[in-house]
Amino acid sequence: MSIRSKLFKFKPLDRHAIDCLVRRRLFLAPWTDLNDAHEAQMFIRGSNVNYHMNPAKLKQLLPHLLSFDATQARVCSLSQVWWSNLLWSHYADCHRGVAIGISLPDDLGGIERLVVQYDDELPALDPPVGRAGVVEALRHKAREWSYEEENRLLSFDEKLTFIDQVEILDVIFGLRASEEDISLVRHLLPKTVSLWRICRKPGSYLLNAEDIV
Repeated sequence: MSIRSKLFKFKPLDRHAIDCLVRRRLFLAPWTDLNDAHEAQMFIRGSNVNYHMNPAKLKQLLPHLLSFDATQARVCSLSQVWWSNLLWSHYADCHRGVAIGISLPDDLGGIERLVVQYDDELPALDPPVGRAGVVEALRHKAREWSYEEENRLLSFDEKLTFIDQVEILDVIFGLRASEEDISLVRHLLPKTVSLWRICRKPGSYLLNAEDIV
C-alpha cells in the first residue's frame, strides 16, 4: 500500500480542515490573502518609465495600464509533495496538522490550474495588462519558494469560493499530531481513505510516512 495522491493540501487540523474532509471541497482564498508579500507582482514595460506593481496597486494608481479587473481573483494552493519539512512547519501547524491528499474533478468549470514557476525575475508585461498577463503574474514566485512545488487553482469569479466534488485519497498526519486528532479523523472518513503518519528516516532529517492500521 502506498500514498496515492498527486496533490496535497497542508492544513492545521481545525474546522476548515474538517470542512474539507467531510464536505469534500477546497476553499479558494482571495489572492490578496496569500502569504507572499510579492504576490502577483509584475514588471510593466513603458516607453519612459517601468512600473513594478500588482493588479490591486495598478488599479488604484494607474488604472489605464490595466484592461482586466483582477481584484476578485481567488486562489487555492496545493503542493505536489508531502515530504517537505518546510511545508509541514509553515502550513500544517508545525507538524500538528495534516496533509490532505486529493484528486481533482475532471471538470473544474471556469477554474484554471497553474503550475507555479520559480525564478527571481518578475514577469515583464506590456500595457495594458489583460487577463493573460494577470494569470502570468500569479503563475510566478521567487525561487526561494520552490520547495512548495505548488499547483494553483485560480478563479476570477468572486462567487466561486469552493471547488466541490474533490476526492479525498489520503490523510497524512504530522510528527506532532495527537492520537485524539487521529481518532477523530478516522471516525469521520470512510475506510477508502488511507491514513498515514509522518515518521523520520533514520540518521537523517528527511521524512517518510507509515500507514496507520
